[in-house]
Amino acid sequence: MFQGKIAKVLVIGLAVATLSGFKEQSKPVTTDESGKPKIVDMSGPRPEWVGSDNDSYTQEGKAFYRVALDNQNNLTRGMDLAKNRGFAAIRESVLLKIGSAFGVASSYKSTEGDDEGADEAPDSAAMHELSSIAKAVHLPGMKQEASWWEKTMVAKDDGTVKPAYKIYVLVSIPTKFLNKAQNDAAKAAMGYASKTKNTAAKKALEESMDDMKGTDGEEHGGGGTRDHGKGAGTGNGQGH
Repeated sequence: MFQGKIAKVLVIGLAVATLSGFKEQSKPVTTDESGKPKIVDMSGPRPEWVGSDNDSYTQEGKAFYRVALDNQNNLTRGMDLAKNRGFAAIRESVLLKIGSAFGVASSYKSTEGDDEGADEAPDSAAMHELSSIAKAVHLPGMKQEASWWEKTMVAKDDGTVKPAYKIYVLVSIPTKFLNKAQNDAAKAAMGYASKTKNTAAKKALEESMDDMKGTDGEEHGGGGTRDHGKGAGTGNGQGH
C-alpha cells in the first residue's frame, strides 16, 4: 500500500541518520560470550516499552511513539536527537494520514479499468503541498514520557576508546489533539483536492475523517497496559 511506501521511506531516512553516529569505523572493546558488545552500564532496569514489538501504539487517551538510536557517543546529544525524532514521527503520522488518501485515489481510478496507477505515491507537487499542510497543523501536548539507555565501549581506528550508547526514547501526544490535527490537515488537503479537481482524493479524505470520529482513547498497536519506566533517564521535554 502507498502508506507502507511512505513509511519505508521515513524508516530508511531515520536508519541512515542513525548510522551517522560514528563517522569512523569502530569495534567493541569487550564482548560477551555470544560475541556481542558487552554492556558496561545502563540507566536502570530495562522497561517493558523498550522491548515492545510496536514502535507506536495508543493507550489511555495517548498516542505513543518509540525511537531507538545506536552508536551515539554523546549521551546528552543522543537523547535530544531521539526526542526530536519522536516529535517528528508524530508530525509524520499526520502526513501519512492525508498522503495515504491521495494514494488511495489511484486505487479508486483503477476500478474504472486502468490498473496502471494503483498504489502509486502522489506526484511531487501534491507531496510538496501535503508536506506543507502537515507542517502547518498545531500539535499541542507532545512530550517525552520516558527514556532508557545502555552503554558499551568501542575502539576507533586511531586507537582511542569511546563510549557507544544505545538510546531509547518514548514520546506521546493526547489522541484528541492528534486526531484534531489529522482532521485539520484533512480539511486543508480537501481544499487542495478540490483545487486540483481530484475528486477521488477528496472522497478518500472524507472517508478518513469519518473513520477518525470517536477514536479518542482507543487502544491500537498491541493494547494492554505498559510500564513506561519512570526511572533513570526519564525526561519530560515539551514539543510543539
